[in-house]
Amino acid sequence: MNEFSVKPSMKDGVVLFQTGQVAVVRNIILYNGQIYIVYQQFLKMRSFYDFPLPSQEIHIVIVSKLNSECKHALYHSISTKCVCLPLKDGKEFAVFPYAHKN
Repeated sequence: MNEFSVKPSMKDGVVLFQTGQVAVVRNIILYNGQIYIVYQQFLKMRSFYDFPLPSQEIHIVIVSKLNSECKHALYHSISTKCVCLPLKDGKEFAVFPYAHKN
């Protein structure tokens, strides 16, 4: 089971899925004994830097264009929680996965 907590917000709810997608948690639901998250996925993602390796390889990315459509997934499909920092223009965000699990 995941050893971190998420909340439906930009502060505590930006997550990295096992598929590599970055999303914002909008709701958490318990249904038939399973925990689901409702989320919005960022549609654009690129590396934050390219040297000495593309940062996307270690899941450090710049994201933008939050999808208006909500999706849902099982909570255990989340790989880790992320820190999400707005960039100057306010339309893009730098995303860094947490190195620890709490």
